[in-house]
Amino acid sequence: METALAWADAIATNAPKAEATTKSLMCRFSGQAIAMSMTEYTAAPHITDESRAGLEAFFEKKPVPWSIKKI
Repeated sequence: METALAWADAIATNAPKAEATTKSLMCRFSGQAIAMSMTEYTAAPHITDESRAGLEAFFEKKPVPWSIKKI
């Protein structure tokens, strides 16, 4: 249970759109080799507003806008 909660915490801090794209690709191509034509999806999260906000937060040493407060 401790390991599962640690994984859940780690996933919860990821950028939501990037996480959704990754999950979608993993479901779609699970058990298959990803074709080279799919490499376009790996660059997509790097150019989104979400990605820019994450980088800005990192360099300004601020929390990311999608962070979840722990209770």
